[in-house]
Order: sequence, then C-alpha cells, then structure tokens
Amino acid sequence: MKHVVKDVYHGSRLDYHSSAVVRVGAAAQLDATANKNVLSVYTAPNTALKVGQSIDFYTLKDQKAAEGQEIEVFAPNGWGKKFWADSTGKAAFTPLWPGRYMVEVAGTVEEKGDHNGKAFEKVWRCATYCIEVTK
Repeated sequence: MKHVVKDVYHGSRLDYHSSAVVRVGAAAQLDATANKNVLSVYTAPNTALKVGQSIDFYTLKDQKAAEGQEIEVFAPNGWGKKFWADSTGKAAFTPLWPGRYMVEVAGTVEEKGDHNGKAFEKVWRCATYCIEVTK
C-alpha cells in the first residue's frame, strides 16, 4: 500500500508505504518484486518469528537490494534499535519479547515537482512492516 500525504511539508512530499507477506497454503514462494512500492521491507514468508531466534529483514529500494539502508525495529514495550542492511539488503535482529514489532525504513531523495499545486524539492519515503513474535 502507498499513501502520499495531501500537503507538502517543509518543501517535501511525504510518501508512506506498507507491505505484508501473505501465506496461502502450506508453503510460500516469495517474489519481493511483486511489491511495486519504491521502498519496502519484509521477511521471508516461512520464517518462524520467535523470541530468541534471529529474524532476517530484507529491504528493497527501486526493486533492488537497499545496501546500507537504515532499518529501525520497535518492540511492543517501546524498545527500539537501528540496524543497517548489508550489500544484499539484509539485516537481522533477535527479539527479546513476544508481541507485535514495527519495522521501519525511511529516506529522502532530491526530486523536484508539483504536488496538489505546491512545489516540492524532496521526496521523503517511509516503509513500515509489522510482525508478530511468539514465545
């Protein structure tokens, strides 16, 4: 899903992206490029998301691995930590608590244009991804 904020904010157009991995049936194949958002973050569809087990995140920017992309993970208790994607767009973390975690990637690009009759100089994009971690 993509949502472009109606108003230009301090010279920037704001684009919000969100995505989910949906599994139908017993096994799933992941085609990350099926998500046409400019910026995305996801896990593999058959990944067990459990406390104490490492979880890999993958980031794409313009349908390519987002090397060096900052990834922020927020735990259900408010704890947060930053990670950076490697050359394959991958980063990993090990959750300490069960519950719903939010994962976010964001960045700004120099891009000029007109949005709803107002000029902008930059585009800020943010992609979010929600995961449920079990015990």
